[in-house]
Amino acid sequence: MNLVLHHFRKEFAYLRLRWFGFLALLGFDLAVNLEWLFPLRASVQPPAWLVYLPWVLMLVGVTLLGSCPEDKPGSDRSFISTRPLPMRAYWLTRVALWLLLLVLPVVLQNALYLMLSGRPAMEMLAGTWACAVWVIQCTAWLLPMTALWRRGEFWAALGLLAAGWLIVGRLVDFIALTVSNTILSTDQSVTGATMGMLMFAAGILWMAWRHQWSRMATFRRRLLIMFGIGLACFLSARFWPWHEQDEPFNQARVRELAPRFKAEIDLGTYGFNGFEEEMYRQMFGQVRADTGDASVSVLLRPQRARISQEGRDQISVPNLYHRTRRNNFRLPLETVMNTDQVLRDLFPAGTIFTTTNERSMWGMYSDTNTHLAEFQPPYPNPEKPLRVTTDCEIDWYQRDLELNIPLKVGSTGQSESHAWRVMQVQENQNETGTPSLGQVNVELHVQTRGIETGQPSSNTVLLYSPQRRLVWLEPAFQTGSAPRAGASGWSRHSVRLGWRKVLNYADGEDAGVDVSQLRLIMLRSRFLGSSEWTWKSPDIVLGDHPSQMSAPTIHNQNIYIGREIKAFQDRLATLKAPTASTPEPEVRRYLYDLLATVSTTDVAHKTAALKEVSDAFRPLMQHHLPLMLELPSSLWPGWNNQPPKKLLDEYLTEAQRETAIDLVMTNSVLTNTLIRKGWAESARRLQPRLLSLPKLQHGADELLLKWGDEASHEKLMQEQRRFAQEDTFKQLNLVPALRPRLEKLSREIIQSQTPLLKDQGWWVAERFQIAADFGDRDALDVCLRWMALAGDVPSPTCSTPFPNLLKADGSKLWQQKVDREKQWPRYRQFKVSDFDYLPEQRAWKLRQP
Repeated sequence: MNLVLHHFRKEFAYLRLRWFGFLALLGFDLAVNLEWLFPLRASVQPPAWLVYLPWVLMLVGVTLLGSCPEDKPGSDRSFISTRPLPMRAYWLTRVALWLLLLVLPVVLQNALYLMLSGRPAMEMLAGTWACAVWVIQCTAWLLPMTALWRRGEFWAALGLLAAGWLIVGRLVDFIALTVSNTILSTDQSVTGATMGMLMFAAGILWMAWRHQWSRMATFRRRLLIMFGIGLACFLSARFWPWHEQDEPFNQARVRELAPRFKAEIDLGTYGFNGFEEEMYRQMFGQVRADTGDASVSVLLRPQRARISQEGRDQISVPNLYHRTRRNNFRLPLETVMNTDQVLRDLFPAGTIFTTTNERSMWGMYSDTNTHLAEFQPPYPNPEKPLRVTTDCEIDWYQRDLELNIPLKVGSTGQSESHAWRVMQVQENQNETGTPSLGQVNVELHVQTRGIETGQPSSNTVLLYSPQRRLVWLEPAFQTGSAPRAGASGWSRHSVRLGWRKVLNYADGEDAGVDVSQLRLIMLRSRFLGSSEWTWKSPDIVLGDHPSQMSAPTIHNQNIYIGREIKAFQDRLATLKAPTASTPEPEVRRYLYDLLATVSTTDVAHKTAALKEVSDAFRPLMQHHLPLMLELPSSLWPGWNNQPPKKLLDEYLTEAQRETAIDLVMTNSVLTNTLIRKGWAESARRLQPRLLSLPKLQHGADELLLKWGDEASHEKLMQEQRRFAQEDTFKQLNLVPALRPRLEKLSREIIQSQTPLLKDQGWWVAERFQIAADFGDRDALDVCLRWMALAGDVPSPTCSTPFPNLLKADGSKLWQQKVDREKQWPRYRQFKVSDFDYLPEQRAWKLRQP
């Protein structure tokens, strides 16, 4: 032991100046992290070079792993091997130097930082332990590296090792994505990475020991052996057990709720289009779950499915993306950014939600389908019933408001994982300081618990106006400073956020908002735990689930804007119209070119071009009608009552009536034609089949309305619960016996809906409009405030509800011919109390002034 102490003193004498400099850097880093130096201030950017301070610390710490030049076992002189110092004593000294000069100071600095930050004792212990593991993981493998390589070889080996790690990592990701459609990079386990690095350190230590005894002479040989060890350790880290999960927040709560869990999987949301297309070999369905707690929602992860048909069973195992929590990179966002009833119930009734960006993440995961099974060869018979039994793991999540503070300078809020302090509030300025009417900016001092892992956050910031009953789900811009003490367990940084159209509407009208009453909110989603659940399907006939996308569509590419009709005419002039004697391949080519031209120029929706479009399709209808009847409905261009669809009325005769009726089950284009030609009654033979379908294909509701019997009405009522449509509600309302049920249904369809102003959210707006038209005052209140905001929407494709509103004289309040921008301000003056409901007209009439 005296030899170890003696050698330690000798090495310390050589390293002491570096070590004192390292301690000084640690002290400087501590002062910066605690904001004794360069504090985070509003509108003041800290020096940019502070970002590199952790890297400088790491590089200086690595220099402490060096020995005296004459004492390096990897040195050419190898002087240490000729001295009377046992190898065991030498390595004990090296480990002691590593622990006492590098690991211990870093760990103590981290503990001191947490203590001076006022963190609880248990959090200090957890943060200190995490810091120790991180330092050991990052430096343990470098210790034997210094004994394996000569000075010049060391840096060459280090550079080649980094390059090899990068190449192999990309190769593993590519193979995993190609073979199993799995992205492994999102499944990196912290424990796996730590174990991989420690195993690599042990392997390099073994190499260093062998090098001293048997002299692995050549650089190439040592490099290849190191690469082999590194590859084995790298793969061990990347393929660390995938079942490793985040620690549940409250598994006891899950055990309490699980027995009461109820779920209904809506097979009406599933579409089947044969086994030819790969994406349709999977079965999905929307899950309507009742957790027994309004603040708790669930996500289902299928683990195994059994498909049974005619006594034969087939086992289906989903890929890792569907099966594991860690592998599903979207999961944290899915649980916090879902605009479902849980989000709605966190705010007062009638609160409207809006987004800033046209392509917002909010609502993207609302009503998403759950994977149920995957069909593999030999495929089941799509015309015969089968049953699916899916074993699922249920992940339970609780969403709540973690922080809720007033938007005032100096206001603070703290939870177990976050601390906020408002440093600055600016009105009517954009992010660059330029005047911007209605915008509100805030600069926050933020402290956060946890170690930075690069995983998507399960927290997000909202702005809430109690006066307007409006929530902005995302800021218009967000910038932040680099985090300080990011690996300590309690980091600090500043963040600057801004929201537009808060104090004013888009047209400049004052919204009457008191900034001090605005609330800054942090919404969080916590993983409570998991449970198991099995879903057993009823008998399913795959052929009864037609996909709404029954064929690939040719999208409008917007390359002919402003010259659509001329481009169509020029292209049409190059096509040769088919005759009765034209061979079928040429007819099909003409049809393909015509469909492509009509779709890309969008002339089927241009009134001035309708006659030319009709004339272009006429030879096909006249001479090759069977080919047109086979055309999938999704490829027919234009409106239902316009060419080329209206040409069917002219060329379909009694001779093709029964054929057309048979085809209507797979081609919804023919529905209107059958009704217009008076063949609806002849098509009644299809009624039993339509009534048995789990969901109606597009256009089938028109036939049921035309038949008008009790069974048809009942089927339509079921469909409206799932897919509410204003026109169908109006038609059903003509049946007096259905009116009480329609009124009740109109209220029920909005009970789980969150009023969200978002791109392509037309179905939500339509549901509130229906409820308002059937007398729901709360729905009318939402509609009026929604219409008042219609000029502030993030995208022109955002939908707006238009309930049936009448002026005091009984005329329509909404005027289609008036410029839209002039319509929205008029609704800001209206309240529900300004209207009387007229049940007989399903309308709201404005009271006399």
